[in-house]
Amino acid sequence: GELAAESIAAALNVGDPTAAALATYGRARKAAFADKRRAAWLVEAFVRSPKLMDYAIERIAIRPGVQTTMTGVLGDYRDAGAVLSPGFLWNALKP
Repeated sequence: GELAAESIAAALNVGDPTAAALATYGRARKAAFADKRRAAWLVEAFVRSPKLMDYAIERIAIRPGVQTTMTGVLGDYRDAGAVLSPGFLWNALKP
């Protein structure tokens, strides 16, 4: 909603409600959801491999901060970029 409204308003403000002017919405949407797509891809990679999933679950289970962050990202109330940093991944998966 917000991204579309911003793109429409910008196109109307300059008097150019053409498809080309409204294409900014597509680019903005792609950028806004890029981290979410990357985080989903990462989770899917673990789900596809039972050994990796077991390894991750055992470690996440004993790390409350990691649990909280993962829950927030998967629940869509925390920025997905939080689980993509090397520091977070190390804290989540270290032996």
